[in-house]
Amino acid sequence: MIEEDDVLTPKQLVEVCLSSEKKELILRAFDVFAWGGDVFRRCNKSLLESAWLKAASQDDWVMMRQVSERDGWSDDQYLEALQNTALYLASNRCYGEGSECVGGTFEELLPLLYEEREQELDFTGKEMEMPSVETTLMQHPDYVDAGEAMLAALRMGKCLVEVFEKDSNDVMEV
Repeated sequence: MIEEDDVLTPKQLVEVCLSSEKKELILRAFDVFAWGGDVFRRCNKSLLESAWLKAASQDDWVMMRQVSERDGWSDDQYLEALQNTALYLASNRCYGEGSECVGGTFEELLPLLYEEREQELDFTGKEMEMPSVETTLMQHPDYVDAGEAMLAALRMGKCLVEVFEKDSNDVMEV
């Protein structure tokens, strides 16, 4: 049990942030990962993956999709809604232009998108599957229905210029 005046380790601090239901505190977990250093991130990779799943749970992705379809949101309305999601904010914090962290980058440990990951070899020379934020989010219960919107929020947060429109293969500039 953590007492009020206890000094918390970075891991404990992340766990406290993730046990909250407040979006702001959950997003603070990514600050702790950024400033905790490369060794901390590597030693707590599963906790980092849990943070991404918790961030994804802060927004009602299925409802957002349903409302956007029902109300016929414009591209600007859709993009604005995505920019208010915890996934966008976390992606921007960890992978966006100007993001800062101690030690190596988040990209080195957990690439944002599946296609950005590099194959790693284990000690026998066999290829190992390297996870990404995208593959982590595939575990989220809303991913089947709203994965496209989740990935758009990640891409926007990283400041990638390509965001796919909801109902076409066209690419629009952000």
